[in-house]
Amino acid sequence: HPRATARELKALKGISSGDTGEQSQFGGKWKVPGIENVTLYVRSQFLWNADLDVDKVLDEYCQDFYGPAAKQMKAAFDFAEANLAINDTSRGAGRGDMSNVPLEVALKFRELLNEAKAAAGDSVYGKRVDLIISEMVSKEELIARHEVEKKRIEAARANAPTAVGVDGSDLSKAQEYSLKNIKTGKESQLKTSFKAAWDKDALILEITCQDPNVKNISSASNVYDGEYVAITIKTQRHTHYILEINPDGLIVEGNPARDWKSLAEVKPERGEDFWRLTVRIPVVGANEAEADPNHRVAGEKPTPNSPWFINVGRLIHARDGREKEIQLFSLSPKTGWHDPVYFGKLEIK
Repeated sequence: HPRATARELKALKGISSGDTGEQSQFGGKWKVPGIENVTLYVRSQFLWNADLDVDKVLDEYCQDFYGPAAKQMKAAFDFAEANLAINDTSRGAGRGDMSNVPLEVALKFRELLNEAKAAAGDSVYGKRVDLIISEMVSKEELIARHEVEKKRIEAARANAPTAVGVDGSDLSKAQEYSLKNIKTGKESQLKTSFKAAWDKDALILEITCQDPNVKNISSASNVYDGEYVAITIKTQRHTHYILEINPDGLIVEGNPARDWKSLAEVKPERGEDFWRLTVRIPVVGANEAEADPNHRVAGEKPTPNSPWFINVGRLIHARDGREKEIQLFSLSPKTGWHDPVYFGKLEIK
């Protein structure tokens, strides 16, 4: 946050007619004043002078505010910026639950804070370090939460279905997998199925949606006001990509940030009693993904030893005497197709 604040205020210099900022408050009080303090300090300094060097400002802050623990606190802040800042843009990221942060990383940050507390001793500087520690989940509770989440993931993955795609573009050789009604857990009368394939660093999905009244299906320009299918993907390198596509092939997508684009090729098709989408999603490795994080899926070919986790969903609006219906490949208890824990496994053989 401090460096992001500095970047923004530098960019706003000379073009901003005012300033508005949000900090964590609850009930009219600072929610985490210890954790927020460094951001507020940098913000105030850069509002006065946007040409400052943020590294010098942070060094000054640590020296003045933490005294004998300045070195240890700077190390803690640097570690947090490199490891705790949630760069993964999956749903839930940035909301304070730290769900994308490995347990060992979270514990290491607490160790660094404890080292700073020991260096500061029983002084006003030590009380300031203590304030940050008090605003965080304890080591014991963090480990307990991790164990609960680990068991939830293991249970979900043990019961999740597996889709096996073919190597190559010939989908006629691929196995077909059916979606289930999210309420009944059974296959719907309006059957939805998909096939998967891997061809030249691209995932191909063919999704077929049965409908006896194809002429009257709603297909909205914003996708969501009509019927559509959803593809959610967790690769080896990213937790949550989402593509939602209507019968005409229009896409709303994100990672989940909406400025990300898959650059997928979509071929829509309609028959007498079905509509179909063939979606070709390009996939790139780590170097290309880092160079251009706003385009294409980052990952490697899904294999039995290194699979992807995906879900395929379909939303059918109420019509022709039927209720609204949601279908899923891998059923989720609450969150539809958006919780990666309940994604099904994808392998290419």
